[in-house]
Amino acid sequence: MTPQARFKMTYDPGADVLGLWLPGSSRGALTHEIAPGIHADVTPDGRLTSAEVPRASARYTADTLRSLRSRHGG
Repeated sequence: MTPQARFKMTYDPGADVLGLWLPGSSRGALTHEIAPGIHADVTPDGRLTSAEVPRASARYTADTLRSLRSRHGG
């Protein structure tokens, strides 16, 4: 991973979903439920490409989610 390659994390309050996206291709990725209600996309070679946490407000504090919105423009 190059120094410029960074992940992106966002929170969509309308959908109440926390999302994480990692750099690189997601070609061939399949979605797996890695914990109750937490979904991750993993490529055939085992690389995590993204994760989504529905009902994020039930798992994280409002302050935490608000900070994601302000830092990442979500």
